[in-house]
Amino acid sequence: MTLALRDGPLPQPPAPDGARRIALRGLQAEGATLEERWVRALTALGGALAAEKAGPPHLVALSVRTRDPEAFRAVDPWRLDLLYREALGGNFCPTALLEDASVDLALDAVAHVPPPPKGAIFRGMDAAALAYAYSPRAQAPAAAQHIAQWRREGEAFQTARRTAEIAYGEGPGQRLDLYMPQNAGAGAPPLHVFIHGGYWQALDKKDHGHFFTAFLEAGVAAAVLNYDLLPKDGLTLDDLSEQARRAVEALWRAAPEHGYDRGDITVSGHSAGGHLGAVVAAADWPARAPDLPADLVKGAVLISGLYDLEPLRLTGLNNALRMDAATAVRQSPLHMAPAHPLPVLFAVGGRESAEFHRQSEACAAAWAARGAATEVLSLDGLDHFTALEALGDPASELGGRALRLIAAV
Repeated sequence: MTLALRDGPLPQPPAPDGARRIALRGLQAEGATLEERWVRALTALGGALAAEKAGPPHLVALSVRTRDPEAFRAVDPWRLDLLYREALGGNFCPTALLEDASVDLALDAVAHVPPPPKGAIFRGMDAAALAYAYSPRAQAPAAAQHIAQWRREGEAFQTARRTAEIAYGEGPGQRLDLYMPQNAGAGAPPLHVFIHGGYWQALDKKDHGHFFTAFLEAGVAAAVLNYDLLPKDGLTLDDLSEQARRAVEALWRAAPEHGYDRGDITVSGHSAGGHLGAVVAAADWPARAPDLPADLVKGAVLISGLYDLEPLRLTGLNNALRMDAATAVRQSPLHMAPAHPLPVLFAVGGRESAEFHRQSEACAAAWAARGAATEVLSLDGLDHFTALEALGDPASELGGRALRLIAAV
């Protein structure tokens, strides 16, 4: 499912029995461009929903009012979709585009909030507590500003520094950006592969390349992956895991063409990308093709990752993920085994919820019992978003440790 605009007013669906109806009107935001006003208005909508103790999964209708609908339609649909996801995740609902000469851009929305389940639903937490535990944006008030900055700085970095864009499948979701160092020295440089987060529903490779400036300066090549975003008809979390494996295999095979060392590949990932990074670190490469080495991935740095997916299945996130209980088990790295005794650094912000800490600690313990050399690093004073920013800072504990792990494997 993606953003689909309809002409004309939307029917107003009645709220189901017991659900609370919320109507929000006239949400606007300043910005130099239509795209800026779009994402800021959507971010304001997310905040307005939160103030009503609701969230994006509760949206049932959205109207976009503008004096120039054709200008809105002229914007790249992929970009509008990404900006929607940046603000609201993959929580799409019927959306109308309406001409209104009185406004440049305004949003009207309707949400239906069902009564929450009563009592504990996971590890003694009720629905509200569990939702908060897995809502990094609620825990970090500056989240939207961080993500907007990543987008601005990432786009500029991509334009200035990208070496190549490599397709490993069909469509913009199955491409990756390759950045080669300018001072690699003698021999082929090692390759570090990064997988972005966004709860498998949002963000893009272009938002993240700038985090690897210090890696490039240290003579390390970097690849930043895209993957298709949920929800999308016919797409499952199993598919996203397979896309991550296929992308890394494609990088291994493309090494002779681009000049990095395919015998020295490490991975990192943030949040949902931490989950996909763990999936890649657990891949049985020779089972995919006999020429692939079992130790294709030499080490991993997993930041604020999700390794036990059962609690997510019980939150509003599953509105987009659409996991059943079997999928949650099958796709949980907690139940996987590392491909070989590789080093894995699990990092988590000190200011993140106890559940994010539990995720890293539980997976680190399970993988250590299965042969990996694991360590958990709690990043004092950092939240879910500043933890990722620390990866790009070689003076930070995480950035320094990541570069040392790459040098040591």
